Amino acid sequence: MANPRLIIPRKGRYYITDKIQEPHFHTTVNVMERLNQLSASLANIVAGSASISVSQLKREIPSGTIGGGNDTFTLSKAPTVLLLFVGALKYVEGTHYTLNGATITFKPAYIPQAGATIEAFII
Repeated sequence: MANPRLIIPRKGRYYITDKIQEPHFHTTVNVMERLNQLSASLANIVAGSASISVSQLKREIPSGTIGGGNDTFTLSKAPTVLLLFVGALKYVEGTHYTLNGATITFKPAYIPQAGATIEAFII
């Protein structure tokens, strides 16, 4: 089964790839790019609602061991809204992972590999 195509932002440009991998440039994603990604994601989630803003998001690193095939990570609380990034890639609930309360379970093809970074932005 082929992996879905991913759009990867990099320095103002977008690259499309068929491969799931940890990008080497994830440390170069600057704060404004990440805030733009978060704003766009929130706009899609709440369909223009003014009741949620980027300033309400709390950044959290889910607990769990990265690498070794571990597919389960835990947040400090069950989120109302979750934006999940592995490296510079925004993961989509139902496609890349499932969420049950505060527990994130990655689907087999999307389990973070050793060296990956996981960031959760929650409300």
